[in-house]
Amino acid sequence: MTRIRRFAALSLAIIGLILSVHAKAAHPTQLLFVGEAIPPLQYHNQQMQITGAVAEEVLALKLPDTLTSSIVLMPLARAIEMAKHEPNVILMTLLKDPERTPDFQWIGPILSAKASLYRLATQTQIQPDSVTDLTTLRTAAMRGYSSTHYLQGLGLEDEQALTLTSNYRQLWAMLFEHRVDLVLANTSTYKQELQQLGFRAEQVHEALALPALNHELYLATGKNTAAEVVTQLKSLLLENKKNGTYGAILTKWGLEGNAIVGE
Repeated sequence: MTRIRRFAALSLAIIGLILSVHAKAAHPTQLLFVGEAIPPLQYHNQQMQITGAVAEEVLALKLPDTLTSSIVLMPLARAIEMAKHEPNVILMTLLKDPERTPDFQWIGPILSAKASLYRLATQTQIQPDSVTDLTTLRTAAMRGYSSTHYLQGLGLEDEQALTLTSNYRQLWAMLFEHRVDLVLANTSTYKQELQQLGFRAEQVHEALALPALNHELYLATGKNTAAEVVTQLKSLLLENKKNGTYGAILTKWGLEGNAIVGE
């Protein structure tokens, strides 16, 4: 009788394990990749479909059956807060800096990034020689960016000196409406941003390069995401870098110079 009970208990345990595995397969973990609209990295095309280099990199990750994913675009500040407090929210292009490093799990670098200040090409009198000249000018930058925090650290905290915007449309509108003298923008994406808005790259001019803002953009997630998920995503990203998928996508979008090979 004892043997029968032991056999029954073992059988129930095995059945429970099988049901658990099937339940996980039937209900895979949903990953939400989030980021702000920045052409050509991730943005809505004319059909309101999400496209772009980083969006394609995300879609190219060969997720196991236990994971599914979707992409949503939103302001960066909101995306960061969501990733901090909710599990399985993956930031697509987060700049890694000392202040943010402890708050996130860093999956891997996706792109290199540089930033400069741009003025209207017709405003030739606006030509700062260094960052110390910025206190006498009006600058616009994106809310939540580390590069914006850099400007604030230089003393540009007054609303007259620094205007914060929620997206690139607002940013460039401030410049073309002559509400600011300069805008802070990514050197690799500003041309596509202008094109999306119906402007030409020749209408603006680089007024001041900011080497201090040369950084790497990462896929990252908050501390509430399971370590197992982070490990899987790290491995998938690295595999695409090794097999050429990652590089081919960046080349397609004209961003081969921004590739980061390795972990």
